[in-house]
Amino acid sequence: MPNNFKLQGPFEIEVKVLVTNGEQEATVTYGMPKGEYPTREGIEAALLTSEKQVQEQMGEDWRLANKREYFNYLMLEYTHTDMAFAMPGGTEWDK
Repeated sequence: MPNNFKLQGPFEIEVKVLVTNGEQEATVTYGMPKGEYPTREGIEAALLTSEKQVQEQMGEDWRLANKREYFNYLMLEYTHTDMAFAMPGGTEWDK
């Protein structure tokens, strides 16, 4: 086991990442360290790792969804319609 191994609780957290090739969408699941609370840095690392793995396995045209694509995905999931909605906060990811 690594020297920095921690168990902070009896849980396991997975990050689900939306990827797209501009025409199709897919959800990729990335497992975070078991029993450890996630950090922003850990989630950002999971996003980068997920994008690299998706491109290796599905092709170079696959990438992480941008903010507009993810917002549209959420609206479809919540409203069950593909109506256009105004996206809050502009096109850049919020920090």
